[in-house]
Amino acid sequence: MQGHSQSASASSAYPSTSGNTSHRRSRARKANDSITFSQQSSPSVRNSFWFCSDFMVGAGMVVLQPATGKVLLLYEPRNDRWLLPKGRKDVDESLEQTALREAYEESGYRVEFLPLYLPTNAPLSPAGRVHGMRKCTEPFYASTLTWGNRNKQRPNDEVWPGDRGGEYITFWYIGQIPRDAVHEADTGMADEKEYQSHLLELDDACEKLRGCEMLQFSRMVKSAHELWLHTKEFEEKEAQADAAEQESMSLGA
Repeated sequence: MQGHSQSASASSAYPSTSGNTSHRRSRARKANDSITFSQQSSPSVRNSFWFCSDFMVGAGMVVLQPATGKVLLLYEPRNDRWLLPKGRKDVDESLEQTALREAYEESGYRVEFLPLYLPTNAPLSPAGRVHGMRKCTEPFYASTLTWGNRNKQRPNDEVWPGDRGGEYITFWYIGQIPRDAVHEADTGMADEKEYQSHLLELDDACEKLRGCEMLQFSRMVKSAHELWLHTKEFEEKEAQADAAEQESMSLGA
């Protein structure tokens, strides 16, 4: 599996992409045609065009602890539900900054990105292609959520009518915390103060999300964990191959 171009060691569950391949437009399709993508994705949505008042953009994270293989989940006692860190992008903030900020505010941990080999469609820069395969921290999932009618309030408390709902588009990243990560209290917004952070084994984390009827998020957590394991396995094989090559060169010298 490969960051921007896939290696032969990848699991067949993740489709191969290449950073050196240009994705040319496929045959024209009708706007309402539905396409079935990989097993990790839901089918395509119809082509759409939204004005800024009708969508929100946010970022979320699946946070792993590589030293233990555990997954970080949030528990909200008030609604008895399990969550992943996620939130809206602020003005002038990048999606990457949003992901890190939300992870910190909601979990109380200083989270960093976890570079992995991803089957992403994001291409390598021309300068980066000479280095071949590389890990990256691109989003590994994107999700949409439709919200219904609501009233918006302006600063003068005047209600702004006409909001018939919209789409919440979230880009998901994979993050990490070290074995000795220190939890900080009181880092969240007012409605996040009661969030509890738990480091769980993969199966336990997935079961808790499924119990909250968050089947898609359970699959997403499992996918992040698998990507980490694939990267770890690939790097171990590369290290073994390098060691064997060095030993062979030493014997032949």
